[in-house]
Amino acid sequence: MKKLKLSYIVIFTLIFTLFISCKNKNIEVLTPEIIYDAYILPVEYDMPFVNHLGYKDRQQVLDFIHKAIKLNKVTDSTGNIISLEQINNQLALLDSSFSYTQSNNLEKFILNLWDDIRFDESWEYNKKTGQIYKTVKKISFLKVIKDSFMMPINSKEIFSIELNAATKKCKIDFDKPMVIYDVCVIPLVENPSPYYHQISLSDKQKYFTDLFNIVKNNKITVLDYFYNLIPKEKILELFYTRGIEDSTNKEINIPVSINEIGRIKFMEQWYWDTTNLSINKYVIGVNPGLKVIQGDDLIGYSPLFWAIFNKEFVDVLR
Repeated sequence: MKKLKLSYIVIFTLIFTLFISCKNKNIEVLTPEIIYDAYILPVEYDMPFVNHLGYKDRQQVLDFIHKAIKLNKVTDSTGNIISLEQINNQLALLDSSFSYTQSNNLEKFILNLWDDIRFDESWEYNKKTGQIYKTVKKISFLKVIKDSFMMPINSKEIFSIELNAATKKCKIDFDKPMVIYDVCVIPLVENPSPYYHQISLSDKQKYFTDLFNIVKNNKITVLDYFYNLIPKEKILELFYTRGIEDSTNKEINIPVSINEIGRIKFMEQWYWDTTNLSINKYVIGVNPGLKVIQGDDLIGYSPLFWAIFNKEFVDVLR
């Protein structure tokens, strides 16, 4: 009887190992590291979720920071551990609306004025579904510097937190607000890090080839920029742009080139785990953007479509 039970255990273990092995075969590395800034104070408030982190989420972030301070996990731009008092003083030095005598500068900053966060991450994706999984290794809190026209020209790092690895999110809260933001995947400004807003061309080719095939084969929910469902018979039209042929001056269809993708718009939920001091990002969807060139200048990006990995969120968007 004992031998029979042992046989069942061995068989179950083999099946489970085989299942995990097959599951892991679908997971590919998209990029081993990428560092990028995300703006979380909206310019246009009539666009729900876009560059927006609400008060409740900001309160969670504030609790997260206080926990990190207690654990001596908060550092300045040179890597030195800093205290709450030092953070308050840095904010007073950065912005005249803060005071050196006030002890609530950090609270005021996070809840009302914080507009930029820098993520240091690695990305993987599922070849069968296209879904991206992000591992957040470090976050930095920044304040955007604007010119006289209130346009962002730079950002100032205030402090950073090294994070623990997060477990993948199994249970999703559909009532939790989303965050929609852009990540440029081509370097636009000089930065000492080779990973700043940059994914190698080979990694970009690999991921978007897989994603485009998933979309073309109608294996994923596809929406336009305004979250309207795109009919299956219209899907293939997404992979062509309109252009003018030089020799005939006629309008023609030009196939979309993956090389021209310079931005990814992400739709996510951010789960701040104060106990483990980690962040779990659940990627709901992605929207690749093609570079728009005028003369020699990059003037913007043209969105292709939203690829939604969890179709239950479609009703939330509407």
